[in-house]
Amino acid sequence: MIKKFWEQLEQVGVAFDQFLVTLIGLALVLWTSAIYYADETLSAMAYRKKDRRRRWYVMYRMINFIFFLQHDHCLEAYLSEKKRNHMPAAYRSVQKG
Repeated sequence: MIKKFWEQLEQVGVAFDQFLVTLIGLALVLWTSAIYYADETLSAMAYRKKDRRRRWYVMYRMINFIFFLQHDHCLEAYLSEKKRNHMPAAYRSVQKG
Protein backbone atom coordinates (compact mmCIF):
# COMPACT_ATOMS: atom_id res chain seq x y z
CA MET A 1 0.00 0.00 0.00
CA ILE A 2 2.78 2.46 0.92
CA LYS A 3 4.75 1.51 -2.21
CA LYS A 4 1.71 2.26 -4.41
CA PHE A 5 1.32 5.62 -2.67
CA TRP A 6 4.94 6.59 -3.49
CA GLU A 7 4.54 5.38 -7.08
CA GLN A 8 1.44 7.53 -7.47
CA LEU A 9 3.18 10.49 -5.83
CA GLU A 10 5.97 10.12 -8.39
CA GLN A 11 3.34 10.26 -11.16
CA VAL A 12 2.03 13.52 -9.66
CA GLY A 13 5.57 14.93 -9.75
CA VAL A 14 6.02 13.94 -13.39
CA ALA A 15 2.64 15.44 -14.28
CA PHE A 16 3.55 18.72 -12.54
CA ASP A 17 6.91 18.78 -14.32
CA GLN A 18 5.26 18.23 -17.71
CA PHE A 19 2.70 20.93 -16.90
CA LEU A 20 5.53 23.40 -16.23
CA VAL A 21 7.10 22.58 -19.60
CA THR A 22 3.76 23.20 -21.28
CA LEU A 23 3.41 26.56 -19.50
CA ILE A 24 6.93 27.55 -20.55
CA GLY A 25 6.00 26.75 -24.15
CA LEU A 26 2.84 28.82 -23.90
CA ALA A 27 4.71 31.77 -22.40
CA LEU A 28 7.43 31.66 -25.07
CA VAL A 29 5.32 30.86 -28.14
CA LEU A 30 5.41 34.47 -29.32
CA TRP A 31 9.20 34.82 -29.00
CA THR A 32 10.50 31.50 -30.24
CA SER A 33 9.66 28.89 -32.81
CA ALA A 34 10.76 26.06 -30.52
CA ILE A 35 8.37 23.26 -29.76
CA TYR A 36 7.69 22.42 -26.11
CA TYR A 37 6.19 18.96 -25.87
CA ALA A 38 3.47 18.43 -23.27
CA ASP A 39 4.76 14.94 -22.56
CA GLU A 40 8.39 15.95 -21.94
CA THR A 41 9.91 16.67 -18.54
CA LEU A 42 12.07 19.71 -17.89
CA SER A 43 15.06 17.44 -17.20
CA ALA A 44 14.73 15.67 -20.54
CA MET A 45 14.26 18.96 -22.37
CA ALA A 46 17.32 20.46 -20.66
CA TYR A 47 19.41 17.51 -21.83
CA ARG A 48 17.99 17.68 -25.37
CA LYS A 49 18.66 21.44 -25.67
CA LYS A 50 21.86 21.78 -23.61
CA ASP A 51 24.10 22.16 -26.67
CA ARG A 52 21.87 24.72 -28.40
CA ARG A 53 21.75 27.60 -25.95
CA ARG A 54 23.80 28.56 -22.91
CA ARG A 55 20.66 28.96 -20.76
CA TRP A 56 19.70 25.32 -21.40
CA TYR A 57 23.22 24.20 -20.51
CA VAL A 58 22.93 26.15 -17.24
CA MET A 59 19.50 24.58 -16.60
CA TYR A 60 20.98 21.15 -17.36
CA ARG A 61 23.77 21.72 -14.82
CA MET A 62 21.37 23.09 -12.17
CA ILE A 63 18.99 20.14 -12.47
CA ASN A 64 21.86 17.66 -12.28
CA PHE A 65 23.14 19.49 -9.20
CA ILE A 66 19.74 19.17 -7.52
CA PHE A 67 19.60 15.46 -8.32
CA PHE A 68 23.25 14.89 -7.41
CA LEU A 69 22.63 11.29 -6.29
CA GLN A 70 22.18 10.30 -9.93
CA HIS A 71 25.21 10.35 -12.22
CA ASP A 72 23.44 12.36 -14.94
CA HIS A 73 19.78 12.88 -14.07
CA CYS A 74 18.95 14.80 -17.25
CA LEU A 75 20.45 12.13 -19.49
CA GLU A 76 18.52 9.45 -17.63
CA ALA A 77 15.31 11.49 -18.00
CA TYR A 78 15.96 11.93 -21.73
CA LEU A 79 16.59 8.21 -22.23
CA SER A 80 13.51 7.41 -20.18
CA GLU A 81 11.44 9.67 -22.44
CA LYS A 82 12.82 7.96 -25.55
CA LYS A 83 11.98 4.53 -24.09
CA ARG A 84 8.58 5.81 -22.93
CA ASN A 85 9.30 4.43 -19.43
CA HIS A 86 6.88 6.87 -17.80
CA MET A 87 4.01 5.51 -19.87
CA PRO A 88 1.81 2.60 -18.82
CA ALA A 89 3.03 -0.70 -20.29
CA ALA A 90 0.10 -0.78 -22.73
CA TYR A 91 1.40 2.39 -24.44
CA ARG A 92 5.11 1.60 -24.59
CA SER A 93 5.01 -0.68 -27.59
CA VAL A 94 2.55 1.34 -29.69
CA GLN A 95 3.94 2.10 -33.14
CA LYS A 96 2.74 4.67 -35.63
CA GLY A 97 0.93 3.38 -38.62
